[in-house]
Amino acid sequence: MPAGLGTLEEAFETWNAIKIGILDKPIGFLNVGGYFDDLFSFISNGEKKGLISERQIKIPYINSNPELLLSELLAYYLFEAVSY
Repeated sequence: MPAGLGTLEEAFETWNAIKIGILDKPIGFLNVGGYFDDLFSFISNGEKKGLISERQIKIPYINSNPELLLSELLAYYLFEAVSY
């Protein structure tokens, strides 16, 4: 959901912890009213310039629909349960 700098810092820390393997949980951004569009455009630009990998870009789930975002996050857990 729309958030201030502290929440964004925590989101990026979580994203990075997933990236380096410290955390094995999904992260999601509820993109209400396109609030995060510019942020993810900036991140996409980093990928285009070779600074961020495609694998890293695909870590967070991003959706403007809360029900769909929750479904995506729950599907992560269902996939993990089936994988064992």
